[in-house]
Amino acid sequence: MESVRDKLKRHLDQVYGRFKGLTAKQYLERSSHFLAAEHNLNHLAAVNISADGEIEYISSKNHISGWADYKEVLKKALKGHKGAPTSLIIYTADHDPWISNWPWTQRGNNGALDLDLPICCLAAPQGRNFIILPDTELISYNTEKRHTTAGGIDWDNQKKLINMRTVTTKKPLVYFKGVNSDWKRAKLRSTFAQATKDDSNYDVRVPHSTENGNYQSFDHYKEYKILLNLPGAYPWSTRLKRLYLAQSFVINIQIETYLDGEILDPKWHSFVDLIVDPSLGYEVFVKYFHSKRTERSRDWENRQHTEALRAVAEVEKIRQTLVDRDPREDAN
Repeated sequence: MESVRDKLKRHLDQVYGRFKGLTAKQYLERSSHFLAAEHNLNHLAAVNISADGEIEYISSKNHISGWADYKEVLKKALKGHKGAPTSLIIYTADHDPWISNWPWTQRGNNGALDLDLPICCLAAPQGRNFIILPDTELISYNTEKRHTTAGGIDWDNQKKLINMRTVTTKKPLVYFKGVNSDWKRAKLRSTFAQATKDDSNYDVRVPHSTENGNYQSFDHYKEYKILLNLPGAYPWSTRLKRLYLAQSFVINIQIETYLDGEILDPKWHSFVDLIVDPSLGYEVFVKYFHSKRTERSRDWENRQHTEALRAVAEVEKIRQTLVDRDPREDAN
């Protein structure tokens, strides 16, 4: 079986193989162009890494939000590092890097950043040549409040927390809880909640916020037999890695983006997808029909709603195959 280290090395070799011919002059020219883009400034960290792993922040803007956590991710990754000095561009938004009017390689009508410049990011469509980093929740995850890592626990303690929770019999339900963050896009969360609200086999909760006691620590996932992973504002989810800790069946909804009938972006992958084989769970693919918000019509709304209902039906088919199975026995 391929080790985690070997899987990550294979990923890096595939990405860096594209840039073997990139000269220092080309790197400086292209990175300077990318770093200067106004819409990127709040999401970029440019860093130098010395031969012994020391990290120097050299971004042209004040420290990005959460930089302390990203630095800890790098420090953990560089522990024991000895090698040639290097530079990294880290893109910290929860979508893939982009820039208008990229003057180098083009892909269709869009600039192909991933073919011209090595950039680290948290997630990207499969097949794109970005370096995938762990998100900061591996360093610090707050179990009591959403959108903050302050006072959180690291990955080792996250595993301990869920392992300490004793569940004799799992509830025979499909479970999901997450805020209604995809309402401007595929509307999967609200559609699932509405379509299953009267079905006793489902517990799908989509509150408008996690205030007023709505937020729950992830260790309660362990109580449920089937866990549903629904993407939010973007086509990937930071919760997936914790679902795998629950010793439950995982159904992962994957978004494929279409434009004018052609696939624009295949399913996305994040750091956990580099390590965990998708066959450990169940995948349901959903089409998202890309369009500008100002151009969305009733027809677009209906198409997207129909696609979401198709996903609900696919999940139900999977649920029926799992009714008489125990995920803990399958794991063994």
